[in-house]
Amino acid sequence: MRILIGDAHGKGLAALETAGYVVSAFRRAARRRCSPCAMVTDLEEDFTDDLRASSVGRREDAGRYLALEEFVTAVILEVPDKGDGPMLMVNLGHPPPLLIDGGRVVPFESTAPAPPLGLGDLGCDGPRADTADFPPGATVLLYTDGVIEARNRAGDFYPLTDRLPTWAQLPPQALIEAVHTDLRRYVGRQLGDDVALAAVHRANAG
Repeated sequence: MRILIGDAHGKGLAALETAGYVVSAFRRAARRRCSPCAMVTDLEEDFTDDLRASSVGRREDAGRYLALEEFVTAVILEVPDKGDGPMLMVNLGHPPPLLIDGGRVVPFESTAPAPPLGLGDLGCDGPRADTADFPPGATVLLYTDGVIEARNRAGDFYPLTDRLPTWAQLPPQALIEAVHTDLRRYVGRQLGDDVALAAVHRANAG
């Protein structure tokens, strides 16, 4: 099973259009059944091709426009659908997923983060996948920076990692609802940025 979470630069209809290109490119890449790293390479090519085609006529220097204004941070996570093998991750400039195992919350950090989609030409090497154990009973939470960059009225960022142990035993949907409710309460007003959350739980054997 492969999961994509991403965050398009900017706001409004332009960001929505950019996100749509990534989703379309991800679906095409998934059908090729290649490795996560090869998938990222395909994603980068398809995404920039779609952007370039859409920007023809908008700016004289389409290449410069793409490099400066259109990019998407993302994480691609591969979770085995059988057995208890590790999960693989390619991080493209995105906040790290969080592994919730009992009372522990551990960031799944990348050893070599790749540039965001749309900025692949800035990387010296190709994308690299990292591995991490995903034990039975654990949950991995993916999120966008709208969660961790939300501030309360005192200007303090939302402490997602510190809050998660409270909800460690909740199933994925309930976990997401608990985080979202707590985030809105913490901020005390309408959220200023888009928020996306995804949670995957590995059931105990038997």
